[in-house]
Amino acid sequence: MELVVRQAERHPESVAVRHGDRALTYGQLLSAAASMATALADGHGVGDGLRVGLATRRGIPQMVSVLAILMAGGCYVPLDPALPERRLRGMIDDAGLKLLVSDDAYTGPRPTGAVIAAPRLSGESVEAYPGPLRPQASSEAYVLFTSGSTGRPKGVVMPHRPLVNLIEWQRASSTAGVGTRTLQFAPIGFDVSFQEIFSTWCSGGELVLIGEEDRRDPARVLELAHHHGVQRIFVPFAVLQSMADWAFDGGQDLPRLTEIITAGEQPIVTPALERFVELTGNPTLANQYGPTETHAATQSVLRGAPRHWPRVPPLGEVLDNCSVLLLDDSLTPVPEGTEGEICVAGISLADGYAVDDDRTRGRFVATGHLDGIRRLYRTGDFGIVEDGVLLYRGRRDDQVKISGHRIETGEVEAAVSAHPEVGQVAVVPVGDGPSTRHLVAFVVARRGTAPDEDGLRAFTARLLPAHAVPRRFLPADTLPRTATNKVDRRALAARATPAPAAEDGPPLGARETVRAVWQRALGRAVPDGARFFDVGGDSLTAVRLVVELNQHFARKISVGDLLLRPEFEACVAFFEATDATDGFRPRPAAGAAQRGAWLPVALTQAHRMNREAWRARHGLPSISNVPMAYHLQGALDASALETALRHFVTRHPALALEIDETPGAHRQRLTDWTPTLRSVRLDPQLSVEAARERAPALVQEDAERPFVRCGTAYDGLLRATLIRIAEREHHLFLCADHIVFDGWSVGVLNEDLAVCYRAALRGEAPPAAEPDLRFLDWARAENAWLGEDLAATLRADFGRQPQVPEDPAAALLYPAIEPGPPAHYARETLIRRRLDADRTAAVHELARTTGHPMGSVLTALYATAFARWSGRDEVALVSTFANRTVPDADRSVGFFANNVPVFLGRAAGLSPAEMIDRAAREVGRAAQREAVPFPFWLATMLPGHEDLAGSARYAFLNVRSQDRSGLDRLELDGVTSRSVRVDIALTPSFALGLRAGDNGGDIALELAFLPGLVAPDRAEALMAELEDVVDGAGHPRGGQRR
Repeated sequence: MELVVRQAERHPESVAVRHGDRALTYGQLLSAAASMATALADGHGVGDGLRVGLATRRGIPQMVSVLAILMAGGCYVPLDPALPERRLRGMIDDAGLKLLVSDDAYTGPRPTGAVIAAPRLSGESVEAYPGPLRPQASSEAYVLFTSGSTGRPKGVVMPHRPLVNLIEWQRASSTAGVGTRTLQFAPIGFDVSFQEIFSTWCSGGELVLIGEEDRRDPARVLELAHHHGVQRIFVPFAVLQSMADWAFDGGQDLPRLTEIITAGEQPIVTPALERFVELTGNPTLANQYGPTETHAATQSVLRGAPRHWPRVPPLGEVLDNCSVLLLDDSLTPVPEGTEGEICVAGISLADGYAVDDDRTRGRFVATGHLDGIRRLYRTGDFGIVEDGVLLYRGRRDDQVKISGHRIETGEVEAAVSAHPEVGQVAVVPVGDGPSTRHLVAFVVARRGTAPDEDGLRAFTARLLPAHAVPRRFLPADTLPRTATNKVDRRALAARATPAPAAEDGPPLGARETVRAVWQRALGRAVPDGARFFDVGGDSLTAVRLVVELNQHFARKISVGDLLLRPEFEACVAFFEATDATDGFRPRPAAGAAQRGAWLPVALTQAHRMNREAWRARHGLPSISNVPMAYHLQGALDASALETALRHFVTRHPALALEIDETPGAHRQRLTDWTPTLRSVRLDPQLSVEAARERAPALVQEDAERPFVRCGTAYDGLLRATLIRIAEREHHLFLCADHIVFDGWSVGVLNEDLAVCYRAALRGEAPPAAEPDLRFLDWARAENAWLGEDLAATLRADFGRQPQVPEDPAAALLYPAIEPGPPAHYARETLIRRRLDADRTAAVHELARTTGHPMGSVLTALYATAFARWSGRDEVALVSTFANRTVPDADRSVGFFANNVPVFLGRAAGLSPAEMIDRAAREVGRAAQREAVPFPFWLATMLPGHEDLAGSARYAFLNVRSQDRSGLDRLELDGVTSRSVRVDIALTPSFALGLRAGDNGGDIALELAFLPGLVAPDRAEALMAELEDVVDGAGHPRGGQRR
C-alpha cells in the first residue's frame, strides 16, 4: 500500500482510475479510500487480516473498496453477485465472513455480522494519507475462490508478502509508468485483477474500467480501449484470440498498445494474432504462467516482428525470489528432457486453502530433501526443459493417450489453428478405453469461411504425426466456457460422444451392421462413399474393426481385405457376397486346454526350434529373447509389482507354457508356474551416477541368457529383475522368450501390467481375468487347419495374383547368395539411420497424397531401392504381419506374428505414387494370407525350397507402424517411466532385411545383414540407395544402379 500512497503524494492530480466519463485523481482516490479504511478499522474492527466480503458491481466504488479494505489491514473476499445463492453461501461460510461491503446490485446471502454500503464518492482530494497503514507482510490480503475437483469451490488465502514481490517484479519488468493507461478487464474474483490494479497504481498509471456487458464483447473492448487510449492489457488467451479474430475480420480502429500480458491458457501464435499485434503497434506479448495458489510464477516476453515468434511460446523465466522445479510423483527432480510436474517454491506461495487442511497438505507440500526448498506447491501442470527452455505440457487431464501415444491437446490445437479458415479450436479426447479413445476437434470458422472436415484433416496431417490427428472435426458456432472463462472441455466431450445404439429393434442388414461397426471403431459418422484411411482409420483401428466385423458375419474378412478394399461400399459388398471362399484363417475354440495336457506347438514355433537346433549342432549362438527395459523414477511398490506380474501371467498363460523341444516331437503344455521379481541391490557405496552406469551391464547379461523351456530347470518364459539405483529410482528389466512372445505382445504387456499394478496398489484383483483366446488354443486350431484343403485353396489363390512372377523362387531368393558354411550364419550386422526432417516429411506427404498407410509407402520405397540395387526385374519381399485378426488375439500374449511373401512385380518405370498404389494392393493381398505359416506356404507353393527359411536367403521387410509404437511405454501409477534400449544379437532369420519404424516424429531405419553372405559395402550401398529413392520421390530417375 505504501507504493500507492507514494504515487498519490507525488502525483495527486494525475488520473488514477477512469470508468466511462467519470474519473478519480490519485488525491481523490486516496481520500475516498482513507475515509472508508478509517470507518472499517475504527467502526468494525477491521485489521490484522480480518476477512471482509466484497459484493459490488464493477466500477470505481469497487476499486476504492478494495484499496480501503487493504489499507485498513483487512482481507477482501470477492463475492460475485451473479453466482448461485448456494455457492455464495458456501463461500461466506468457508471464509468465515462477519462483515460485508455491498451495493444495491447484490441480493444474495449475507453474513451474520454487519453490512456496509459501498462508498459514495465526494470528489474530495488529499495529497497525503493521514492515518497509519495497517497491513503486515504476513497478513492476509485476499481470499479468492476457484473451482474445486469435488465441486465445492476452494478458497485460496493469499498474504501480502507474495503480492508485494509480484508487484515489485512487474514494475521492474514493465515499461508502464506514470500516465500509462491499463485496461481493468478481469473480475476482482480473479487473481489477475490484483495485478492489473496495483501494478498500475504503484507505477502512477491510469486504470481504465469497462462494464460487465462491455467486457463480454471483444469488439466493444477494442472500441473502448481505442477510445480511452489504453496502452496495456491483461487478458486471458481465449479473450486475446477472440480480439485478434475480430480485428482480423473487422478492420475497426484499434488501440495502440505497448504491452499485452496473457495468462490462463497456453497461448498459440496464430496468423490472426500476428496480424493483431502488427495492427496495434507491435506491442510486446508476455506469456505469464501461474495458478491462483502462486499467482504469476514465470514469464516469457515476445518482442519484434510476430512472424518470427515461436508458435507455442515457452513458459520463460522465473519471477524474482521464486523457484520452479520439475518433479516426478515422488517429488524427485527429473532429468532434462523428461516431463515432470511443475512445482513452485519461494516467496510466491499462498498460505493454503480456507478451512481445508487436507487439501492444503496435499498441494502445499513440506519438503526436506530438496536443497533450499522447505515448502512447495504442486500445480498439477506438466512441463519439460528442452535446450534449456521451460515448455508447458498441459495438465495431466490434458495429456491423453491415443494408441499408446501420450498427446498434448494444446499441440494439436496449435496445428489445427494454423489453418487460415480456423478462428478458434478446442480438442478433446472421446472414448472410454484405450482401444476406443480418439481425438475430436471442435472448430469455430472465421467469418465468411466454412472449412470442410477432409481439408482440415489433410492440413493437420501435414503438421502432426498420424496418431495426433483428430479423427473428427466438428463445426461449432462458439466454444462453451466455464465460469473462469476457460474452454468447457467436459461439455464438448459430451457433445462429441455419440448416443449409445439401441439394444432392441429389428436385426440390422449387412449395410447397417457394417456402418455401425465402422462408426464404433472410428468414433464418427460414416457416410456412403467413405474410405477407411480418409476418415481417421489407421492400422491399429483396422485390426479392431476386422475383429468386430468377424463377430457379426459368418464370412470372415481380413486386414488384407480391408487394405485391398478400404472403401465402405467395398466392405459392404464383401459381406453381401455369398460365393467367395474364406479359407485363410483357423477357427480356434477358446479355453478348452487343461493344465498338464501335452498339445501341439504352432508351426512357426516348430520352425524356430528347428532353426535353433541346426545352429546348436554347428556351434552357433542362438538367442530368441525379447528384452524390455525401463528406467523408473518415483515411489515404486516392489511388492505390488510382483503381485501384478503374477496376475499378468494368469491373464496370459502362454508365458507359463512348458515346451518339449525333442526334434520331430515338439509339444507344449500349461503349467502352474508363477513369476517372481528378482531384486538386485548394488553396492551401497556406489554413487547414483555409478549405479546408473552399472545397471545396463547387468541387464545385458540377463538379456542374452537363453530360457530353459522344459525339464527340472524350467522356470517359466518370463524373467523380471528390479535393480535399485536409489530410493526413488529403479531399473526394471523384463525378458520374454520369443517362442511365445512377439512384438505385438510388448504392447499387451505394457497395457495389462499397468492395469494389474494399479489394482495391486489398491489391494484389489485386476479386472477381466484373462482374454477369451489363449495362444495354446490358437496353436491347436492351427494344427487342425493345416492340410490339403488349405493347400488347394492356397494354390488356387496364388494363380490369381497378377504380380506373381513365372519363377517365384527366383524372385524370393537373393541371387548372389548360395548356402554357405555355418560360420556365415553366426551373427547379423546392423546399419542404422534416421531419416532427417525433410526426408521424413516427404515420406509422410506421400502417405497423405496417395491415401495409403505408411506401411505401403515404406514397402514401395524399399522395393524400388532394392530393385535398383539388386538389378532384378521382379521384386519380392518377405514381410512380417501381426496375424491377430481372430477375436481376442489382439489382446493376447503369444507368438502369432508370421512372415508372408509379397510379390510386387516390376518396379522399373513406375512413379512413386504408382508403386505405392501397387504396394498397397499387394500388401493387402498378402495380408489375406497372414495366418498361413510361412513354412507351410513354402512347402505348398515352392516344393523343393522348404529350406528357404532356414538358409536365410530372402530379402526381408518389417515395418513398425506408428499406430503401435507408443505402446512400448510402461505407465505405472505414481512412477515416471522411460523405455531403455537393449541391443542383443538375435538369431538371424534372413540374409538381408530392413526394419523400418515410424513413430510419427521421425522414421528409423535398421538394415540387418549377414556379413558372411552380404558384403558390408553392398549393404551400405543399399541403405544409400534407399535414401536416394526417398530424395527422388516424385522425381523418378531410371537406369542407374549402384
